[in-house]
Amino acid sequence: MARRDYDDLLITYSFLRWMMIGLPFLLFLVTAWYARETGGFESSISAYYGGPMRDVFVAVIIATAACMVTYRGWFAVEDFALNSAGFFAVFVALVPAELDTIMRDLRNREAALAVALRSDGDLPDELPTALRGAEPALTAEGYGLSLRITLTVVLLFCAVLLIRELIKSRRTVNLLVRGGRGKRAIVLCTAAAVIFFVTLAYSQLLSVAVDRVTLPGLSLNSFQFDVHTIAAIFMIASLIVVVFSHGWPNIAAEGDPERTVQAADRTLRHFYKILAGLMSVGSIAVFLLASKYDAEHRVLILEWYEIVLFCCFWSLETIRWIKYLRGAKSTTPTTT
Repeated sequence: MARRDYDDLLITYSFLRWMMIGLPFLLFLVTAWYARETGGFESSISAYYGGPMRDVFVAVIIATAACMVTYRGWFAVEDFALNSAGFFAVFVALVPAELDTIMRDLRNREAALAVALRSDGDLPDELPTALRGAEPALTAEGYGLSLRITLTVVLLFCAVLLIRELIKSRRTVNLLVRGGRGKRAIVLCTAAAVIFFVTLAYSQLLSVAVDRVTLPGLSLNSFQFDVHTIAAIFMIASLIVVVFSHGWPNIAAEGDPERTVQAADRTLRHFYKILAGLMSVGSIAVFLLASKYDAEHRVLILEWYEIVLFCCFWSLETIRWIKYLRGAKSTTPTTT
């Protein structure tokens, strides 16, 4: 490899890693500015989907998902978890929270407009003549159809990416064959993806018509987990696996023939272990405290809590990764 090509590779991966930090920061700045202008925050990050910030929300999540899927993790289990997180992030962006409410509002608006148009001939003063024959810009049928087509195409696209990954790189297959504790994480991520896929397909089949698409997800006693919520939970769980792989690199390297444990600072590894604990067990405490003191924004608080912790990990690991490659660069031959 020529030295110039190696430099380009280093720059590309550096920008890719920093993008995964800059994009969430962009979303935070926009939401903070929006809260300043409107006088308050929404109940969750996903709640911004239904307002003026929808385009920013969807763009940031999709771009972050693309970065996670594109980036090749150091360990096979980390790479698989990043791909899994990117997969779920796409559905977090495309499937709005409380879809049933959105569809019901669209149907109600259509019905109200139809009533108003029918009464125009009898009560001309109540409706401008310009609205005769008017059609709503977005209908429940149109939105449901577009959502169904989009999700189907995305699922097919993800399947193609998975097949290409298995063909071009056998890291995951080798890890599953060789075993190791990292295998369990991959099995769990795969099981989560399968459950999500079945849930999504089942939710689609529940809708007898496209204007009734709600994607209800799963019900556990009094708790309802729609497809959006399930995707968000699995995405965060996949990110925890990424942090875990660097907190316990000996476990992550088991059964991975292409990687050995990186020489990393022991203090940094301990910090990664703390971050993994805060993102998993600590999230329960944060949610309970937020429910007690600010129940309206407890989901928003929990979401930003997880995002900030992962960005802290990713920032530290990015700095360490750049230093590592700079050291390796000095030993790279100019040509081969």
